[in-house]
Amino acid sequence: MNKTKKILFAGRLVIDNTPCAGEVVKNQLLLRRLKNVFVNVREINLTPLTRISRKPILYLMLLWNIIKGVDCFFVSTFDELAEDIISFLRKFGKSSNIYYWVIGGGFAKRITFGELNIENYKGLAQIIVEDIDIENELRKLGVLEVSTVPNFKPVLSISPCEKKKQNSFLYLARITPLKGCDIILSAARTLNRRGLKFTIDFYGFIEKGYPFEEYIADIPNVNFKGTLSLKSEEDYERLYNNYDALLFPTYYPNEGFPGTIIDGYMAGLPVITTQWRYNQHIVEDKKSGWLIPVQDSDSLAVLMEEIISGKYNLDDIGLYNLKKVRQYDVDALLNDDFFFRLGLI
Repeated sequence: MNKTKKILFAGRLVIDNTPCAGEVVKNQLLLRRLKNVFVNVREINLTPLTRISRKPILYLMLLWNIIKGVDCFFVSTFDELAEDIISFLRKFGKSSNIYYWVIGGGFAKRITFGELNIENYKGLAQIIVEDIDIENELRKLGVLEVSTVPNFKPVLSISPCEKKKQNSFLYLARITPLKGCDIILSAARTLNRRGLKFTIDFYGFIEKGYPFEEYIADIPNVNFKGTLSLKSEEDYERLYNNYDALLFPTYYPNEGFPGTIIDGYMAGLPVITTQWRYNQHIVEDKKSGWLIPVQDSDSLAVLMEEIISGKYNLDDIGLYNLKKVRQYDVDALLNDDFFFRLGLI
């Protein structure tokens, strides 16, 4: 098989003080996998090139790679910047050489609403989205070269053991109201008024301008723990041993396949999330976790109280998730067969 094609990857690869960790982690994994499979992979880190004043530099870099004979262009960044790059490459007849890896879940709807120009996306080599519903929406719009690949991570195997119930909950994502943080705090206050004993630990970047630490100052059993690096089996085992469930009541408009759900599964934790966007395809209600109504802190409080009271067998759910997470392993999803189906090898 031919793995010598020249490939250019363009995506944000560092955080630079912005809360874009989900995108960055995915891009780093995708780039690593490309370099493992192909012998000639170049990269453009888009993080410093997102400002309008830096666009000429970006276009010059793209043009230089066209001149150097790059065969394929992998574009993986937020919608507006991706459209700029794709539109530029199309001017040089590179449509059929572009593989667009869509970030988040709002792409098809933005085309429907006229926020993105559908003509830019017709005739690309492939558009890869995170959920089959997005793929079906695009096909209805006449964009046919599209396929679905769920979010992915390197799946690590932890050793489950008998664990003591902690009455402790975990939040692990960008800390912003749109990801459900206010919903969690409201539920916590409700449960505290009922006299329940529990803790909630938050890990992640606090969104600029969101006074989260002020909001939790009067809730003694809610803690901000900073950011969390999950790189080893031991890291996930600590989550398994110290928490009972992952809280993620998101209503983020551009939600696609949240990586935090994979982290919850890998830690052997039930996941509590909302009936929002594509979550019903990721979390099996009452089997791998629970789906609750959107922006409904009362429903979240009821479910947390049931967990605290011992209503559910959390160990069985956790063991199920440790098996379920294997389907999201990056090396298994992005294997040689995958790149063969894309026509790259």
